[in-house]
Amino acid sequence: MFKRAFQQRRALRVLCYHGVCADDEAGAPWVPATFVTAGAFAAQLDMLRRYGPAVTVAEWLAADPDAPAESAWAITFDDVAACAFDHARPVLARYGVRATWYIATGHVTSGRLFDSDVVRLVRACPELVSPAAREAAEHIVRRRGGHKRCPVDELRAALGSAEAELRTRLPAPAYAALRAVSWEQVTALAAEGHEIGGHTVDHAILGVQTAAERDRQVDECVSALRQRLGCPVLGFAFPNGGPGDFGPGDEQRLAAAGVRYAVTTRCGDADRRHPYALNRVCVGGRHTRASFALELSGWLDRRRLMQQGWL
Repeated sequence: MFKRAFQQRRALRVLCYHGVCADDEAGAPWVPATFVTAGAFAAQLDMLRRYGPAVTVAEWLAADPDAPAESAWAITFDDVAACAFDHARPVLARYGVRATWYIATGHVTSGRLFDSDVVRLVRACPELVSPAAREAAEHIVRRRGGHKRCPVDELRAALGSAEAELRTRLPAPAYAALRAVSWEQVTALAAEGHEIGGHTVDHAILGVQTAAERDRQVDECVSALRQRLGCPVLGFAFPNGGPGDFGPGDEQRLAAAGVRYAVTTRCGDADRRHPYALNRVCVGGRHTRASFALELSGWLDRRRLMQQGWL
């Protein structure tokens, strides 16, 4: 039933992942709800290969739009946490699937934890940060819209102390999983045929930045990837990717930087008519086999769009 619904749409379903942890790490206090286990990821790929072929987003966009269509799927990773390299990459290789990895280049260079992880860990593991650092982080969270509606310079100032303390006090396996991939790992992914795209420098939500900062986040990210990999950067993922997180001016920025498409977190099938606002389905640790199949069917799309604030 779900498989038939997927295949009858003759569309591309782009799946968005944020991390893949070891099976025995499920439920650990440092593991975000957005992470899936390696076992669950393998089970999901096993289901997907029965539904239709795998493509990268760039391949799908480059295909002849007038050719006979069939339903396909694409795997994408945002940020990218190092645990995805350790645990998703072997599964992808086993199934012969190439994914798209959207890289926040500043985090790759610095090893800095992602802001959402800092905010979550301050609350989940308060003993790891000083009272002053905890208060500074809580202050930014209590602002209207929280840390996701905060300009990047203010966010760095508010979370800097907590991030530095967490980086040194987290258990080694936790930091090794949550930190961004290294440049060596990014290069290895590209060499294996995976698509590499941009995700800003600092995982900055563009909609709350100044025009100059939006320019910098796009240009420096794309330039760093192009220099490291020696090839064009065709794709980009808007951080957060929800309503108000990007705008028409960002499409122009991306086009000027040579980027051909961008993905959001708006639920639904990808639509060629909107290459700079492609839909994706987010997958996390709460997805069971049945709920994952339901997501593939498209029957939840309208509910998800309402929950996300698009409708």
